[in-house]
Amino acid sequence: MAYERVIYFHNPDDDNFGKESSPMWSWSKLRWFESVQEEYWACKERVCLMDMSSFAKFEVRSRGEEATAYLQELCSNNIDTNVGNMVHTGMQNAQGGFENGCTVVGLDQNHYFIICPATQETRAIAWLERHLPCNGSVQVMDATSMFSGINIIGPHAQQLLAGVSDFPTNKSDFRPMTVNLIDVGNASSVRAMRLTHAGEDGFILYIPSEYALYVYDALITAGKDCRLLRLTSSED
Repeated sequence: MAYERVIYFHNPDDDNFGKESSPMWSWSKLRWFESVQEEYWACKERVCLMDMSSFAKFEVRSRGEEATAYLQELCSNNIDTNVGNMVHTGMQNAQGGFENGCTVVGLDQNHYFIICPATQETRAIAWLERHLPCNGSVQVMDATSMFSGINIIGPHAQQLLAGVSDFPTNKSDFRPMTVNLIDVGNASSVRAMRLTHAGEDGFILYIPSEYALYVYDALITAGKDCRLLRLTSSED
């Protein structure tokens, strides 16, 4: 979907990295083992950022309850929950086959934000548009390029987000699988979700694209106290 996806970072002090005399691929211990090991322990013990901007994102809305009914028809999980909740769900066809796996976020009454893997962007929007009500009561928009995604993971994730925002980050005020609209420094309307896609506590920030670099720099600056290591994402 036209996004460049970095797999790992090599050690800039390794002068032989990438040279023909020093192959990258081997049946033995690979050249990038230590780099990946460093990233792993940073995520495990400290805090890391992962660029998840390539995830596909869609907005679904309606004036009345049509958007909710539309998604209830498409999704196998119950998405008719309280505003601010997030639901992992699949979308099945009439034969029970799997068409899409996504996260549905209730931003407001009859206003939903849908996130799915980058590789499903074209397929997902086609499936959503194919099942729209004929009367035009539901609107679907591909919002992928409108928002950048930064995942904050690691045991110091809560500390890092608290350092750049006035919004409380404790679990009683910011519950898992919920979304809140927060300010990060001078950037407003950041969709902060207590979710990591990595199976542990943390946050993902969906940031209006015009604020993305500012928010990234703010996190990097604040994260120096947490020995922040910068990473990019993989959907594996």
